[in-house]
Amino acid sequence: MTILLGIILALLIFSVIVFFHELGHFSMAKRFGVKVDEFGIGIPPRAKQVWKDSSGTVYSLNWLPIGGFVKMKGEEMNETGAHDKDFLAHKNFLEQSTVILAGVIMNFFLAFLIFSVLFMVGVEPLGINTKFQTSTETKLIPSFDEAVRIGLVKTDGIILSPLTGSIAEKSGLLDGDILLSIDGKTILSPEDMIMKVKQSTTVMNFTVQWSGGIRTLLITPEDGKIGSYVGHNVTEIRKD
Repeated sequence: MTILLGIILALLIFSVIVFFHELGHFSMAKRFGVKVDEFGIGIPPRAKQVWKDSSGTVYSLNWLPIGGFVKMKGEEMNETGAHDKDFLAHKNFLEQSTVILAGVIMNFFLAFLIFSVLFMVGVEPLGINTKFQTSTETKLIPSFDEAVRIGLVKTDGIILSPLTGSIAEKSGLLDGDILLSIDGKTILSPEDMIMKVKQSTTVMNFTVQWSGGIRTLLITPEDGKIGSYVGHNVTEIRKD
């Protein structure tokens, strides 16, 4: 049943793609005055003539529900009346090229539309927290915080790295300093530090640990920033 549904779905998707492709040819042919004899869904033989418009175009459903087609006057080299104004062969090079390329352009437009909708609506990521039946059990971790929470990554404090010429560097912060506390309060995550700095407009006491011991720095943020990279001080990554 799963295989059958897969085949049906594949045929349906293929038919939608072909429909928009042929719709591109059809719309440009109509735009430039090319006579369209038939616009069909599926592959002949014809099952039903659905409608016939005032220009004589037949809209049909066909027995083989795969794709579709557009039959235009003048697309066959052996057709008589090639000089008739409603023949494709009678149109200038630009108009003929537009009619021929319109199918591909329409497919690009369809792809753009689909991906735009997916981007706006959002889709669930595949493989997150999913176990695959293989010789090795695998688990995908969606974020660094999740890796820390389940013990795959071990950290010890917050590591800092000041930007050249920044407030942090001018205040004495060194690359690799481990942040212990700000104004006497322990900082547990980079987010905690960023939030605390953003909320401060006065001098702050940064207690940091370095190879020579522990020291306290006085740093005054500007516009909620001190000019330093901040991240978890990773001490161990489990590979089992």
